[in-house]
Amino acid sequence: ISPDASAYWTTRGSEKTGYLSVPYNWTEEEYEYEFEGNYSLMLISPERNAMVSLIENNYGYDPKQYDSQEPAEYIVESYVAQYESQGGGHISTEKVEISGYTFYKAIDCYPAGSYADYDYYLYTYVTFTGDRFYTIVIEGEENAIGDIIIKVEESFAGSKK
Repeated sequence: ISPDASAYWTTRGSEKTGYLSVPYNWTEEEYEYEFEGNYSLMLISPERNAMVSLIENNYGYDPKQYDSQEPAEYIVESYVAQYESQGGGHISTEKVEISGYTFYKAIDCYPAGSYADYDYYLYTYVTFTGDRFYTIVIEGEENAIGDIIIKVEESFAGSKK
């Protein structure tokens, strides 16, 4: 008899960052960025080859700075530019619906040897709700993050249910 698969996943997060499901044995690290007033909750696999970060950041939001562009799309483009400047390769950007939120999702990759001894993938999700941003970054070895990407896209919630 196989164990109950749902027992393998647990909900993590906060009101600041939103909530999602990760494997129960992942560790949690919190970071406060005093100068910018940002908060990051990092969830890390035991093998340390997969990580999910939930980030609270208003990105210095000023409605005038974005003109007609969606704020979340602008932020994702900034992440992509940052990854590319550090040697990452941009794969794609798309819009995805997750729990009623429209996220801009970028997929980027650092080739093996530049950041890790394997191709290091980054999946960056940003949405703007009109008064706040939710940012999720899933990163690591491609075969280690596949199930995580699916579960995050199924489970993310802006508040506890």
